[in-house]
Amino acid sequence: SLLRTGIVLFSIGIALLLCLGLLTGIDGQANSFWTPTAAELDAEAQWKLAGGIQAWSARFSRTLMIQLAIIIQYGWELVGLMLIGAVLMRNGWLKGNAEISTYRRQGWMLFGLSLLIHLPVAALQWWSDWRFDWANYYLQVPKDLAAVLQGLGYMALWYGYGQRIQLSRISKYLASVGRMTLSNYLLQTVVCTTLFYHLGWYQQLDRLSLLALVPLIWCIN
Repeated sequence: SLLRTGIVLFSIGIALLLCLGLLTGIDGQANSFWTPTAAELDAEAQWKLAGGIQAWSARFSRTLMIQLAIIIQYGWELVGLMLIGAVLMRNGWLKGNAEISTYRRQGWMLFGLSLLIHLPVAALQWWSDWRFDWANYYLQVPKDLAAVLQGLGYMALWYGYGQRIQLSRISKYLASVGRMTLSNYLLQTVVCTTLFYHLGWYQQLDRLSLLALVPLIWCIN
């Protein structure tokens, strides 16, 4: 019953995403939001770096948009996934009760299947030139499905190959990070706002440079 209800709720969220795409369509304002011009990027940098009432107003507006999206569409997917997770906890899969060989086989199958979905979707996004309606709605549907498969694949691979890590010294550090999720989330925000807003790195780094910062921030955490 939990599994059936979870799948139904998740499917409702997916269907609503498609409906929103059909209702929204594409206009100049939507596509501008998705692919902003240099002038719009400069305006965003101005209120982000200056702070004050203008920044509070912009962030409050974005927060309301996120909450509205959760209520209208994304919340259905979240609740559905939580119920599916409850099923996997009850039958012991999320507790590591299955055979190691089973986890390894399922992990590679799930991860491989997710890549078979992700790769063509990424190619279609590039082919459509990141058009708002395709990138934000229609192609988001297979991405959401693939993300579930990918997450389950990661967990299965952890249970299938993580025994050595669990027995090693590094497991203690990983466990400490896991117990301080909110603290690390907030610390990451402090580190990034310091680097980008106060030290002037905002909009100064390309994607590869930004990617190189990720392990550095992880090490700080």
